[in-house]
Amino acid sequence: MAPLYTGGIFKSGGNQYNGGIIQSNFKFVPGNVSGSGNWWHVSQFDCPITPTSVNSKILIICSLGSVSGNNNSQGFQIRRNGSEVTPLMATGNASRPRLSFRGARNWAGDSNHTWGCGITLLDDPQTTSSVTYRLYARAESNGELYINRTQNNSNGGDVYQGNTASSMTVFEISDT
Repeated sequence: MAPLYTGGIFKSGGNQYNGGIIQSNFKFVPGNVSGSGNWWHVSQFDCPITPTSVNSKILIICSLGSVSGNNNSQGFQIRRNGSEVTPLMATGNASRPRLSFRGARNWAGDSNHTWGCGITLLDDPQTTSSVTYRLYARAESNGELYINRTQNNSNGGDVYQGNTASSMTVFEISDT
């Protein structure tokens, strides 16, 4: 999907010097996604944007309709151009993983139920070059991880058997 260029959205008072949204980009992920390993790149969520000013901030919203896996927990990182960026993750110590957010497999102790999860972050890339925000995922013990479906992925008419949709949106926010 192409970026939406607005040229600015003014606050209700009409003052054009208080900042606003300059442009946005949106990635919709309606299909099932799966993978495993140590921090694998979930390329379906790649969301590029080219800031118009080095002073612009980037607002990132990532929403996962459902996550599951063959282990209990899933961890996620939002990275800029594939590199870890400290303001986009929690602080960590020792061997503790640094995450942007995480999910859990289920609440009923079976492989039919799952949770949705998401996060909103603000980045300061300080560039006018194109940047791509990417989702990286890792399941507990590097196991299998699923997005938009349950682990069991059973076919049936109940809501717990339904697939979900996910998305990532980025907004350039002006500095004034």
